[in-house]
Amino acid sequence: EPGMLVSISQKPKVDFGGIELYSDVFTKAAALFEGICNYHVFIDGNKRTSAICMYRFLWINGYQLIATNKQLESYTMQIAMRNPDLNKVASWIKKHSRER
Repeated sequence: EPGMLVSISQKPKVDFGGIELYSDVFTKAAALFEGICNYHVFIDGNKRTSAICMYRFLWINGYQLIATNKQLESYTMQIAMRNPDLNKVASWIKKHSRER
């Protein structure tokens, strides 16, 4: 669904009355990661795509994801199996990232 993908890709930019809904890079990355993972935009590959998009978003914004492949795979599966608290997802991303 192309329209849904565009909508999800804009989640990090959402504001309400000029105030950003997602105030830092980690919360923005979490919104993008969770959105692609759970809204099933693609027939297949949503989890992989969400992880790659989150990784790239962090990179563009000056951060590098330092989680191992196994950690990222495990956490992505957790996100896909339950409705996560976005702040907890952002905390995980922050814990597993560093400035580059």
